[in-house]
Amino acid sequence: MNGNQEVFRRIEKKYIVDEPTYEKLIKKLDGHFVKDRYYKSTICNIYYDTPSHQLVRNSIEKPVYKEKLRVRSYGVPNDEDMVFVELKKKYKGVVYKRRIEMTLAQTRDFFAGKDVPHDNPQIENELKYFLKFYKGIAPAMYLSYDRLAYCGAEDPSLR
Repeated sequence: MNGNQEVFRRIEKKYIVDEPTYEKLIKKLDGHFVKDRYYKSTICNIYYDTPSHQLVRNSIEKPVYKEKLRVRSYGVPNDEDMVFVELKKKYKGVVYKRRIEMTLAQTRDFFAGKDVPHDNPQIENELKYFLKFYKGIAPAMYLSYDRLAYCGAEDPSLR
């Protein structure tokens, strides 16, 4: 087992704040939150979609249920670096994420339909089903950003 979490259930609230607000917030959270293992990271994502942009169009409509597929890395990866292939679903405001880890080079084989050895064949099968269900799915958008990540001092699942 790789030691990384493969299955998540979270309620996410995301905010963009200016620097003065961030500084005030960090002072208020002192002692309650600590830097997590990916504290200061450049997050790199490749989002997949159909030729008609079915997934993003559905997401914009704010449905009760939506889903997306992405490849995520913490840092700018090269072929030998580990990345996550993630299936992210949101239902009634709760996020469910299932992911497997492989090298960036292995993702090319995986998306080409080849088997990639993995500890969790269930999640791999779910990803393969997703790829078959959404005809013509392919990389559609690259999104990268720098992030400072914290988790709860007493409850690390709080992020």
